[in-house]
Amino acid sequence: MAEIEAGVRGFFRTVLGDEMLIKCIHAVAQGEIWLDAVLIARVFEEFIKEAIRRKDHLKPLAHLNFEKLKVLSPREMEILALISESMTNEEIADKLFLSTKTVKTHVRNIFEKAGIRNRVEAAVIYARHVQMSDK
Repeated sequence: MAEIEAGVRGFFRTVLGDEMLIKCIHAVAQGEIWLDAVLIARVFEEFIKEAIRRKDHLKPLAHLNFEKLKVLSPREMEILALISESMTNEEIADKLFLSTKTVKTHVRNIFEKAGIRNRVEAAVIYARHVQMSDK
């Protein structure tokens, strides 16, 4: 992508509003890369498609079973949504007025219930779930 080669560190969809734009600017100013959850899903899909084209042994995101998300409680879905926004456990705890330990417990439960291996996979699964729900 030409943008990345040119040094672009953040991609932002304007429909997300001013608050998220400010968060994006702050993240990029601190040297982070910013992509919202939907864009993360798109980026990973492109990487996976390219890997498949190269005959790597990665599966497309279509193999993910979004039915697993139905076993999550509303609070767990809320936390999963915040994970997909690249929030840390501490940031989630502050936002939801919970202890960090409680958030860690929720994250562990989410991963176990839904068979999620890490936060990146959690963000991708959630983004795809939202994308499919919007259709």
